[in-house]
Amino acid sequence: QAGLVGVGCYLAYKSRNLTKEFNEVKPMMLSMYNIAFVGLVVALLSNFADFGDGNGRSVLQAVGIVWVSVCSTAAFVLPRMLSTERTIRDRKSGARPPRV
Repeated sequence: QAGLVGVGCYLAYKSRNLTKEFNEVKPMMLSMYNIAFVGLVVALLSNFADFGDGNGRSVLQAVGIVWVSVCSTAAFVLPRMLSTERTIRDRKSGARPPRV
């Protein structure tokens, strides 16, 4: 799985200068970097930190998964939401939206 994340980061980096028709490269790169970094931190902490007798390791892994899921989803959803809101505001004001 770590190898797939690494390949995803490499492919996102290589495709960063594509035309605007393929404008999801930057969010994809941010998501892959986020998954790789948080996964590495959680894996290191899970293996080398002493959590005692409780469920600390499970809680750490769950928090890492929630963080990666929320941030990766937000990287794709927030730009689209802001773009849609901007388009609606431009239509109400009578301005012509830019053609993509």
